[in-house]
Amino acid sequence: MEIKKKQIIMDMDISGDCTNIGALATLHALADEGEAEILCTTVGLDTPYVAACPDAVNRYYGRGDIPVGTLHGKAEPQYRVCAEQICKEYITRYPENAPTEDAVHLIRRVLAKVEDGSVTFVIVGHLSVAAGLLDSAPDENCPLTGKELIKAKICRTVVMAGRFWDTFGDEPAMEWNISLDVPAARHFCKDWPGAVAFSAFEIGIRVPSVPEFIRTGAMDNPVRRAYELETVFRPELKNAAFPSWDSTAVLEAIFPGKYFAYHEKGRIRVDENGMTHWEPEQGANQTYLLPKVSFEQVGAEITRLIEKAPALRK
Repeated sequence: MEIKKKQIIMDMDISGDCTNIGALATLHALADEGEAEILCTTVGLDTPYVAACPDAVNRYYGRGDIPVGTLHGKAEPQYRVCAEQICKEYITRYPENAPTEDAVHLIRRVLAKVEDGSVTFVIVGHLSVAAGLLDSAPDENCPLTGKELIKAKICRTVVMAGRFWDTFGDEPAMEWNISLDVPAARHFCKDWPGAVAFSAFEIGIRVPSVPEFIRTGAMDNPVRRAYELETVFRPELKNAAFPSWDSTAVLEAIFPGKYFAYHEKGRIRVDENGMTHWEPEQGANQTYLLPKVSFEQVGAEITRLIEKAPALRK
């Protein structure tokens, strides 16, 4: 019997650290292996260059027709050179300041066309797009409200965000993706219908990947270039493995329970200061990932996928 591909919508803040782009590469490699179909990619920002990043990666992997959306009106909180350089160095449909479809509108348009319960939503950034989708009104694409549409079409959501410091005895701290839009994170955790799994900071920071990619990857690969650009801000990574925050969410989305175990289901709560907490709640379906196989094994698989040559590229 043919295994049904996971249908994926991927939302990211891709102008930030390169692990967003690495996660998109991970997803493309899994699509090449018949495990996934990428329905669209969105970016929770609206700056002159951000749409070019996912589009350049999509084109490199031979899927240049994948729709890309950006969150209109959402300025970038911290400037990074990566998005601008990718935009300038690679051919994309989105040169500087090119118009884009709004991310929430795009997701609604895509969800309206798919079977009920068929989509896995992967979020590897702040939760602004998800909050906007929750609050969206019926439109020309679908008569359902955002919450009704999510409940009907999305079977599971995997999010790279949060810190659950008790997993390894780490010091309590706010996680970056949560900090970028605390109100959106609180809204998401309180109101999102359906199953949610968080791959938190303390997981990805312990998963080493692509230690040689900058030196051995194809020179025309925008993913390799993104990792190289990251070392401008983090020179300590020039000769080291990278953390794998966002790719862990992709692996979990495609292979639930294969690489990670789960905390007991309940409700993830984000407090006013952006700290994440798990709380028991009858009937709630939110959890966060725990170790299962070794972090080195997870990192080796992520490295294999990111370094794998595209199958569809001519």
